[in-house]
Amino acid sequence: MKLKPRSYFFVGMLAFTLAALAAIPLHATLAAKAQASSAAPTANRMTLRQGAGNTAAHTNPSNNLEYHGGPVMSGITTIDVIFCYPTRSQPVAPGYNSLVLRYLSDSGRTSVYRNNRQYHGNVGAPPAGAFLGDVFTDTKAYPAPTLLDSDLQAEISHVQSLGVFHPSEAGHTVYFVFLAPAQNLCFDVPPPNGTCFNNIFCAYHNFFGSTIYAAMPYVNFVGLATDGSTVVPGCSTPTSPNNNIDADSEINVMSHEQNESATDPYLNAWFDADGNEVGDKCSFTFGPLDAIGADIVVFGHDPYIVQEEWDNRRNGCTIAGP
Repeated sequence: MKLKPRSYFFVGMLAFTLAALAAIPLHATLAAKAQASSAAPTANRMTLRQGAGNTAAHTNPSNNLEYHGGPVMSGITTIDVIFCYPTRSQPVAPGYNSLVLRYLSDSGRTSVYRNNRQYHGNVGAPPAGAFLGDVFTDTKAYPAPTLLDSDLQAEISHVQSLGVFHPSEAGHTVYFVFLAPAQNLCFDVPPPNGTCFNNIFCAYHNFFGSTIYAAMPYVNFVGLATDGSTVVPGCSTPTSPNNNIDADSEINVMSHEQNESATDPYLNAWFDADGNEVGDKCSFTFGPLDAIGADIVVFGHDPYIVQEEWDNRRNGCTIAGP
């Protein structure tokens, strides 16, 4: 989601944009060109916590998404995963990793991802699907008590340099970076002045050069983070169809970021006049729930609760795209 202006936020974004413009790949070049000419302010997109300024943008059906000239993740997307779990960090819930990976394997075939096919780009086909690529677990210690967005970019670059992932194709690969429980993450500067997981966002997607990624804190954690900051509630799902509230809550936020990465990977493609992307307009708005609390079931046996996404053709939120 595009945050409201804050002086420190836009200073950080200026440095971030200058770094991004240093890359030469086609998609990054197109992104930079469209970003510079876009009428909308340059800002990162985030899933805001419920109660942290996350207004019901979906209540304005006349405010459809508008195309701003940038590329989308056309065709089939590869999803690469980095689990950043230092040896001494709090463990994730049993079954958490396997459920997250199962959803990423299923996600490109879901009814909600199909909604992305209406959002074209400036080159190639619209988003058509996604599949799970490589998975890597990094157990080295975090560089600081509070992680910054720059730390995530450095981690992705580090893992890429190890050669454990297949070569990625610019504009067709997205990296999901998962953090351990109780780990705080700030986009720009640490608390109390930063734009942070502990009180503002649940997750976000971003890019550097031609690399597209999603930052995934452990969203069902509430309490004291390792940096001493208090993590407030606001990222959990109301039900848990897999009897794993940590994983189900993460999957919902992950779906939000995945669909926004597909339709607005370089922050210059599809968003409305208020800066809301395809997921922001329907944030924490779910489809009809079945007996176990799921609003989609993949392959007849994989249940999930994921938020709806904005459908321009219907002028509203949907769990099943056209």
